Order: sequence, then C-alpha cells, then structure tokens
Amino acid sequence: MKPRLLALALLLTLAVPATAPGQGTPFAPLEPSAPPPTPTQTFSNTGSDDDGLDGWQQALIFGSGLILLGGIGLAIVRDARQRAPVTDNRRIVAPPDPDAPKRKGTRPPRERVKERRRDTARRARAQRKRNR
Repeated sequence: MKPRLLALALLLTLAVPATAPGQGTPFAPLEPSAPPPTPTQTFSNTGSDDDGLDGWQQALIFGSGLILLGGIGLAIVRDARQRAPVTDNRRIVAPPDPDAPKRKGTRPPRERVKERRRDTARRARAQRKRNR
C-alpha cells in the first residue's frame, strides 16, 4: 500500500505545473521598475601632452611589419621550391629563321581560318544528316 501511495504522490507532484514565485496572473499590474542608476562623473585628462607614438616608434613598427612580411614570403617561396622542384626537361626551341617572312600579329592567315570554318561546317552538316 505504501508504494502505491508514494507513486500516486509522485505522479501528482509531476502533474501539477510548477510556477515561479514572481509569476502571478498575466493581467496583473506591473511592478514599478528600479530607479535608473545615477551617472558617474568621469574626468578626462585633456591637458596632457601625450601625442601618441613618436616618429621613431612608428618607423620601428613599420619596419618590423615589412621584415615580417618579407620573412613570410621567403618561407612560402622556399617551401614551394622544395615541394615542386623544376626539372630540366624543358623544350629546346630553335631560333627563328631570319629569312622567314615576318608576321606582325599572332592571328592565323584569313585563308586558313576560312578553310577551317568551312571544314567544321561540312562535318556538322554531315553529322546532322546521319542523325535524321
């Protein structure tokens, strides 16, 4: 009988919602709020002759920053050279023929471009005919 009574009491305590002590009805008037804190007086030292950093201090900071950036760049370059060494399998290019006609631009001659486009168009037409 005792265990049943204990279980029933436990069930009733869990079933009843617990309310915070400050919570009453939601329609009750609000409590007055706390008065705003009084502002504290701060004194600023405007009469001092503290001008910040001197010129040599700024130069020292700039110089150390440049040295730091240079060191970082050097470490990156050194690491890149160690990880991907350049092999000597470069293509040997013959010097240009002095008697060859000089071309001013890098575009291919018009005739070659025209012929290439015609050839591409022919192949495309043939492909479309096969896919009918």
